Amino acid sequence: MAMMRRELFSTVRVEPAFGPRTYAVTFAALQRTPTAKLLDLVPARRLCADVFDRLATAWTVSSDHVPRLGILLSFERWVMLRETGLAALQPLVARGIRVQVFYAEQASAGHLATWFRHGQFVHDLGAVIATLTARWQPDPSWPFVLETLSRLVRAYTHAAEMPALLTEIAGLALSCGDADRAATLAREALYYLPERPSATRGKALRELGAALIGQGQSAAGLALLDQAIAMAAAVNEPMIGASALCQSGLSALHHGDYPKAEGQFRRAIDLLSPLTWRPDLLAVAHHSLALALMYQGRTDAVHHVRTALTLRTDQNSYLAEADRSLLSKLRELGIEVHEIHPPPIASPPALLPHASEADV
Repeated sequence: MAMMRRELFSTVRVEPAFGPRTYAVTFAALQRTPTAKLLDLVPARRLCADVFDRLATAWTVSSDHVPRLGILLSFERWVMLRETGLAALQPLVARGIRVQVFYAEQASAGHLATWFRHGQFVHDLGAVIATLTARWQPDPSWPFVLETLSRLVRAYTHAAEMPALLTEIAGLALSCGDADRAATLAREALYYLPERPSATRGKALRELGAALIGQGQSAAGLALLDQAIAMAAAVNEPMIGASALCQSGLSALHHGDYPKAEGQFRRAIDLLSPLTWRPDLLAVAHHSLALALMYQGRTDAVHHVRTALTLRTDQNSYLAEADRSLLSKLRELGIEVHEIHPPPIASPPALLPHASEADV
């Protein structure tokens, strides 16, 4: 008679409306069956600070019944709540139950099984960075999130992978408006990178250049962006080159050098046009080119803002709304613009380069 393999753990996943009113039902479910448990709090829209204290108070079973308990959070919440949660759950530890708090990317990569089976806590920081780059909407905790992420990368990443991850965190810092942190991280990445041309070195130069511009050091920043553009061409990385060109073009635009801005955005469009699976950055380049042309009184601005709107994968996004607002602005300036209804375009395939290549 074949024996069935017992599951390592069972999962209790909360609903988005999870809160104090559903604590009792959730905590009872964790203790109902005799097996290790994972409490998945990721879906919760809000998470009250007392959830761990309330769980400890409601816990009644022994380690024979539930030998291990894992708590799953988003990475941002993990940064802010892990220590608090582990401290609050010490009464369970006193009962002999092993307790740990995880972040969502560890579950996605299958690392939770390593802890439930062997007690080993395995990080997946590259996945965290990819998630934050693609979908992060920073809240007031963002400095702590970036500080913790940087520290973990330094402590738990193989030396060969660390420069690339630090470079990506520099991009995240730029997206939060933290040019100082971005510059520090980009310099650190460059310190560890060999001098020879590479995609990672090109990215780090790009992030450092953008950070210096953000710090008011425009000449130094633009020089580094030029290096990034040249290096991207040398290693055949058009996305890196195009995003650096857009950064350079935006700097020229902000300083009133509209002809230079136009040239940089046109060069970016030439690099991006063959990459049909990445319409997002191409749309940004067309929109920015339209601005440069508008400030020069050029009627071909209309074509480029229309193109940008057509390229938007989400016609209800704030970026698409910015395109429509620019069309309205062109009307106010006396340039005739006919309303258009761009056809929907197919979503890009799931396998894409790192999403930070869309940041400009």
